[in-house]
Amino acid sequence: MSEDGKYARLNVEVGKDLKKRTKNYCTDQEMTLKDFVTLALESTLDELEGETA
Repeated sequence: MSEDGKYARLNVEVGKDLKKRTKNYCTDQEMTLKDFVTLALESTLDELEGETA
């Protein structure tokens, strides 16, 4: 959940194969696409910001 409990919509276009892979992964892991994208973005940003700190 966001820190302030509020959300913003994020619309992006991805390739069909990536969408299918992501959807299949989420199904296998019993997680929502929203949770997956949030985790992926947070993890990537934490890693990238750590490299510049």
